[in-house]
Amino acid sequence: MTDFIKTPHLPEGRVSMAICSQLPPELVDFLRGRGVELIFGEVNPEIDPAVSGHIDMAAVHIGGKNIILDCRQNLRAHELKRIGMDISLSSRPCQGAYPGDIGLNCSIVGREVFANLKAADERLLQQEKFHFHHVKQGYAGCSVLPISERSIITDDSSIAMAAEKVGISVLLIEKGDIALPGHKYGFIGGASTKISKDEVLFFGDITAHRSWQRIKDFLEKNYCCPLYLDFPLTDYGGIIPTMENI
Repeated sequence: MTDFIKTPHLPEGRVSMAICSQLPPELVDFLRGRGVELIFGEVNPEIDPAVSGHIDMAAVHIGGKNIILDCRQNLRAHELKRIGMDISLSSRPCQGAYPGDIGLNCSIVGREVFANLKAADERLLQQEKFHFHHVKQGYAGCSVLPISERSIITDDSSIAMAAEKVGISVLLIEKGDIALPGHKYGFIGGASTKISKDEVLFFGDITAHRSWQRIKDFLEKNYCCPLYLDFPLTDYGGIIPTMENI
């Protein structure tokens, strides 16, 4: 049976559909080989070219059929409506330099939302089912890999502190070792995704990361298996799983 994923980024079965960033052919082939149908976000020419095709800048899944899209993502809004998703458009466009580009860039972990609330989009802040936590990191969505509703991996200390305060188990890893062309380094959330309840896919060779052994141990502790491809670990802006086979 196929259904919408109830909890953002945390499938209970195998992911069957996802909204994604502009990805390299190897990653596209891997995902399609696993039976994942991909819907590509639109490139946004109004923000930094290094992240203009990153879906974590353009959309946030808030559970089930519901998603908030950047109001510039018109073509994807129509496509997602056709598959039964309920679309809310951002109250303002994602454009310009920071912080004009981070309105939807948040990390949702169960019912907890971590974001720079000073710049968060009003459509996001209107979601009463969530508990919102302000963090200094504007790119919170890029910076967090949710493993379960009570566990995350991040390289950001402000997010780690906020998450631990609400009882979430945190693995705080070292910064760097993740490529992002045009920038010094990328982020773990933009370089990974869960593709089933117990599988985490990394966008490149996670074993080359300085924190690999700690990441491996943390995943094992949370009953997850790491999968990765044979190229440098790279931040492509993440993937938003939307449907799964249960």
